[in-house]
Amino acid sequence: MIETDDRVLFSTFYPQLAEAGLAEEIANRGTIMTVAEGEVILRKDAYVKVVPLVLNGLLKVLQEGEMHDTLMYYLEPGDSCIMSITACFNNEKSKVKAVVEDEARIIALPADLVIEWYTDFPAWNEFVTRLYRKRFLDLLDGFNSVVFDGIDTRLRNYLTQRARATGSNTLHATHKQIADDLGTAREVVSRLLKAMEVDGEVELKRGHLIWKG
Repeated sequence: MIETDDRVLFSTFYPQLAEAGLAEEIANRGTIMTVAEGEVILRKDAYVKVVPLVLNGLLKVLQEGEMHDTLMYYLEPGDSCIMSITACFNNEKSKVKAVVEDEARIIALPADLVIEWYTDFPAWNEFVTRLYRKRFLDLLDGFNSVVFDGIDTRLRNYLTQRARATGSNTLHATHKQIADDLGTAREVVSRLLKAMEVDGEVELKRGHLIWKG
């Protein structure tokens, strides 16, 4: 059962799910969870048990690799994980990992409801369709960035996206973590950040940086 404060957040970030009946289904059958920074809420090669609706905080969806994990996209308030939903539809194991970047509060929806609601509620159908489109465009942008942009441009885009997603220009992450998200070497990120600091674009601190771009 979702309490009043969380219902307010839900109404704010998910107005498209306010269809009669659907909002009550979510309120009655969803489970509120507060998940700590660094917690893995979805593991690769595991069956999806719940699908998150993010009320606050930030999650990131990663593609695991032999050397490091690569950032695919963030989940912000108002988002859900289309890769999880797709796995539910196809009764497949997850192909990605989802990790909490900043402590998050989510509504955890049982996986079986994702399929049930798709046929029962047009608003859920439309929400899922919009998620597909949004993530397709995100991945297309990411592909174009890797192919056509230099790593310096990708780093600036990453910092801008991270600041927008969290509402803060302070990024608590090591150079290694940033490099892993971008799929490059730590030494490359460190060199670029030092050059950007000279240009006044960032302020480097121990364990965090301040993005001024």
